[in-house]
Amino acid sequence: MTELTSRNPIALGVAAAGGALIVLATFLPIAERSGRFAYVQENSAIQHGGWLIALVGLGVMLTAFQSRNTKIQHWRLLASAVIAAGFVVVHMIANTSMRTLYPIGSDGTPDSSVPGVVAPAGLGIYVAGMGAALAVLGGLIVLTQHTSAAERELIAQWDAEDAAEAAPAKKKCPDCAETVLADANVCKHCTYRFVTG
Repeated sequence: MTELTSRNPIALGVAAAGGALIVLATFLPIAERSGRFAYVQENSAIQHGGWLIALVGLGVMLTAFQSRNTKIQHWRLLASAVIAAGFVVVHMIANTSMRTLYPIGSDGTPDSSVPGVVAPAGLGIYVAGMGAALAVLGGLIVLTQHTSAAERELIAQWDAEDAAEAAPAKKKCPDCAETVLADANVCKHCTYRFVTG
């Protein structure tokens, strides 16, 4: 059965806002300045190759906007939100390597021979987590929302049109009253020969 989006502007807006926050978070600091590290170089996900996170955030936004006025299956928005949330968790929240800070050696490069310090999570990680949560919430609302009577009637109409397009044309045999394909010259039930002309 064809599904119709709920067209709930609030749910779609929540999902789109979640996607926008994920994109924004890739440009925000991922490590908080603390202790002897007053400045952290390359302190955003984009500087660590986080373009894929930004792209999945854009994908959530695009799917939410696409869902506004088109006939589309409900699960697509939730699926894109869950994928985006997975990228945020794996690449930003659980990945402490981007937040591991090493003392700067005399040559100006980080000295990784010394044990590093994992800096507290920065604003970018919190914004990314909030964006992922909002995207999934918006997708869940769209997926679980019941369709109205008018939408169910529209869905039934679409299904009837789809079935009519798929079914071949038929005609009724005047001799035995059975239905046969419209292009048939002889009835398969009673061998009545149709007049062609």
